[in-house]
Amino acid sequence: MKKIFTVLGTCFLIASANNAHAQTQASDDQISNMNLVDVITISVAPGAGGADATFDQVSEYVNGIENLLAVQATVSSTQNFDLNVQTTTADFTGGVSVIPSTVLMAKPAGAGSYVGLSTTSLNLYTNQSYGDNVSLAMDYKFVPGLSGYVAGTYSITATYTAVQQWELLIFEKVGL
Repeated sequence: MKKIFTVLGTCFLIASANNAHAQTQASDDQISNMNLVDVITISVAPGAGGADATFDQVSEYVNGIENLLAVQATVSSTQNFDLNVQTTTADFTGGVSVIPSTVLMAKPAGAGSYVGLSTTSLNLYTNQSYGDNVSLAMDYKFVPGLSGYVAGTYSITATYTAVQQWELLIFEKVGL
């Protein structure tokens, strides 16, 4: 009887050992895709210096009124970008006189020289780094000069445009 239990026990151990090595298995792969789309947004608001000017002295007409930090643009972009500005009309509107858009000049805050705005796009910032809520400020200068303009409130719209810059990568297939 002891021999039977010994033989049965040995058979059980051998069978268990074989089952431990003979596992059944299956696998499969799942491919996941990311669809990356270039995204850019811009919002523009008057800055700390304000985007308006009131002329009540002759020296202001002659020398102009400078508004530092007149406009604040906030850009979010997945690529580097440029910031451009242009007016929607060639002249200010709302008053009796025809005042050209170039009376309003702009430049990047604290840098460069003022350039009169027009309906032609003017680049203010070039190749700005991509990011979320990138803040860019512009200085304004209004210089109407002594031109006999009739008193009144004149308005003009400046359109700010953020344009993404792409790098073109060229890959060459190399035979091995």
